[in-house]
Amino acid sequence: MCSHVAWDDPGCGKDLTAAGELAGAMAESVERDFPDGQYTDVEDSAGQVVKAVNTVRKLGCYGMGSTPPKTDSAKLRELCPSMSTIASLAWLDFETNVSDW
Repeated sequence: MCSHVAWDDPGCGKDLTAAGELAGAMAESVERDFPDGQYTDVEDSAGQVVKAVNTVRKLGCYGMGSTPPKTDSAKLRELCPSMSTIASLAWLDFETNVSDW
């Protein structure tokens, strides 16, 4: 998603936030509408997207944190793209599970 942009690019933060919100809403919908667990793969993969995006937010990457990042910006230049790659892979897994649905 954001591995090709600067660690503090707010546009990427908006994209990640949107992905996390969509995945979270999908997880809630699946849990509510299919309580018997027929689609746990979708629910689980959506949860992984949310978890990855929340980790990026906690680090303060891409302007997502509510406070300035506590981690040194040199470290964030390396860490943020890696974490956004994890979020991107989680998103791809989520997409696959939704398309198999």
